Amino acid sequence: MVRVSITRKKFRFSLGFIVLLLLNSMVFIFTTSSPNYNLSNQSITISQEFNEKSVILMIGDGLGFNQMELVRLIEFGKEGSLSLENLSYHLNVTTSSANNEITDSAAAATAMATGYKTDNGMISVSPYNSVLETILEISKANNKLTGVVTTTEITHATPAAFMSHVTSRDNYFEIARQIVEKSDVDAVLGGGFTRFRQTDLDSLEINGYNIVINRSSMLNSYSNKLFGLFSDGHQPYEIDRDVDMTPSLSEMTMKALDILDTNIFGFFLMVEGGRIDHACHENNKFNAAFEAIEFINAVNQVISYLGSRQDVLLIVTADHETGGLEILEESLNDILPSENNTFAENKQIRMERINNITTNWTTNGHTSKNVPYFSNVIDLNKFKNMSTIDNTDIFDIMVQFLEISEDETISRIFFELGPFLELIFVLTLLSIVAISIRHQFHK
Repeated sequence: MVRVSITRKKFRFSLGFIVLLLLNSMVFIFTTSSPNYNLSNQSITISQEFNEKSVILMIGDGLGFNQMELVRLIEFGKEGSLSLENLSYHLNVTTSSANNEITDSAAAATAMATGYKTDNGMISVSPYNSVLETILEISKANNKLTGVVTTTEITHATPAAFMSHVTSRDNYFEIARQIVEKSDVDAVLGGGFTRFRQTDLDSLEINGYNIVINRSSMLNSYSNKLFGLFSDGHQPYEIDRDVDMTPSLSEMTMKALDILDTNIFGFFLMVEGGRIDHACHENNKFNAAFEAIEFINAVNQVISYLGSRQDVLLIVTADHETGGLEILEESLNDILPSENNTFAENKQIRMERINNITTNWTTNGHTSKNVPYFSNVIDLNKFKNMSTIDNTDIFDIMVQFLEISEDETISRIFFELGPFLELIFVLTLLSIVAISIRHQFHK
């Protein structure tokens, strides 16, 4: 009898240990990051056999409502309006990350790119370290051309969140490696030449990319795969940009559209006005204004390009507000920038107008303020009667427009159950320890 009792206890201990290993393996498999991960391609598909719909997502990094008001006053005066304000759909967007009320660009871009919250500093991986497929990757898997345009380094947080998966936004060389080896994006334009090793550049050329390093080579390229690196680090502030050497955000955006808008299956393009954020961190109203003006100019050109097209969803938004900008007063005249003026003349007019606007900054960091959302599509089902959405909803809006059906696969289930599985793991471990102690006590 004693021998049988001990055997049963050993059996219970062994069974518990097996369960522990199984649970541990399941958590590891479904929550461990891997650069080669491509889980959802098999479960996310276009619902039609042929789908030509496209998405243009334009992100003003650090762009809040008051930064937009600053642009409006400078460009169009007290009675004017921005063209994007004429778009059909206006919303407020909440921006908190998984671990902080105030997000950083990595977590905010991840939310928009994947539909999931993550911790600050993480790039398209969950807080539990599972890789999250992005809207760009989903688009690529469904035969759409893809593009990323930014005024920051290409490996910076916002563009990186659409093309790579890392636990730290500062892992620039790994981000660069994944962009080169894994992302297969058709048009990539921005700064950050020094983030790419010579082997990366060689690989790009082998894979058919035309690498361009200045404005003229970009504009004169006829390649259908374009990789532009126009500065060693971030591109210069717009106020300092050499207009002959470095392309503007507007020029890069329209060049990307020239490449992407040729595909019968449509395209996905992300455009970031990235240096608005940097200027607001510095509380520099001149750089903040010029960066925001150029971002809005790029938006204007896209709006004109699209006209009344219904096959392209345009979203204009921000990842977060930076600086807590306040506009206190203005003493503006009626002299406005004009298309009839030279670049230098408009620059001078803008400088004078900015001088006549009194501003205040409440911080040199990010804030938790809601950010704007503008879109040319109004029939968004569950979103159409809402005034405020979360940044993760932007992913859902893009998926809904593209008519992508997303099955609740085992991978998604395990992502959602990640914390629950960890709790089971801990409880199982404690149970096994208790059984073992009891076994030793009753020996």
